[in-house]
Amino acid sequence: LQDNAKRLKLSDGAALFVTNVTKPGGIRRSTRHRKLRGEKALIVSANQTLKELKIQIMHAFSVAPFDQNLSINGKGLTDDSATLGNLGVIPDSIICLKADEPIADYAAMDDAYQVRVPEEGFKGTGLLGH
Repeated sequence: LQDNAKRLKLSDGAALFVTNVTKPGGIRRSTRHRKLRGEKALIVSANQTLKELKIQIMHAFSVAPFDQNLSINGKGLTDDSATLGNLGVIPDSIICLKADEPIADYAAMDDAYQVRVPEEGFKGTGLLGH
């Protein structure tokens, strides 16, 4: 991260950065944070647990708590029972959300776990003509 870089609040997917840029002509661009698509601000307190934050995020982004990978300044937030204050979340903190994608093709998953047994078809019936 560059000195003036900021990670976007709760962005779903890859982290994006905004930096304070000064052009050669001395023009300074604003570093005021503008919300982008897929980004939401949440109001939390220091004594709120990470699990409670994950529930808020679930309502805001429709991502189940067990599918949420949260990080702040590149450090993963994993202890669901810890308070946000203990985890280093301060006012105007920017938390990155990466959501695990559920497996959409359950039939393929079932095939991977099943042990293949040779098919016997109509063995033992009168249909084989034996």
